[in-house]
Amino acid sequence: MNPGDSALSIAQKFGLDYENFVSALKECVGYVEGNVLQIGQKVCVPPYSSSCQFVASIGEDDTCKYYTVQYGDTLSIISNLFNMEVAEFAALNGFNLTNTVKPMMKLALPPWDESCPRDILSKPVQEAPLADCRVYISNGGESLADIASKVSLRESDLLFYNAEYQSAQQTEPGAQIKLSPWTESCENNVVVINRPYVTFISRDQFEMILSVLRLCMQGFVRVC
Repeated sequence: MNPGDSALSIAQKFGLDYENFVSALKECVGYVEGNVLQIGQKVCVPPYSSSCQFVASIGEDDTCKYYTVQYGDTLSIISNLFNMEVAEFAALNGFNLTNTVKPMMKLALPPWDESCPRDILSKPVQEAPLADCRVYISNGGESLADIASKVSLRESDLLFYNAEYQSAQQTEPGAQIKLSPWTESCENNVVVINRPYVTFISRDQFEMILSVLRLCMQGFVRVC
């Protein structure tokens, strides 16, 4: 903030919608409309999200911005927060799509370039935590876009991890859809979400249902 600045003058200066600008100020600095903004105070401009509080710059150079990973974050979640493709975000940080992230790691954000010091950034983590090894059991008749909407992921991420499916292709009942992030270490440590359930009447029907769900007896016991 400079001398003489106000919420209205800043909105006009940067061509911002005044109401949206005030909403951003309320969320990021607790601004109350009508209050005086302080000289030297930093303010937030739309589009602002709560994740912005975990973004910092190295020195005064806004080119070298980084994000501090929070509990529950994944490469996919962070890339969605900042409107990036997960592969693009991973490449920017020298990661690949099999790497995972942990709380307090520091990851580069655009427009990070070669002039920025990389020693402040965190190295990739190779081992996937169990919570990241998830599959979605389809109810049948669902496309990857439908599933992506239900689990708050991008369809492009699901297409990457489930290359056997096309964008509009409908899944069969019991199809196991891998959710990002997914690594090779996930094969034996899977968390299943959206578990379908059925009523069993006889052994013959039980074996038939296992066949439909593409499960062997051992796999069924592990999941259920």
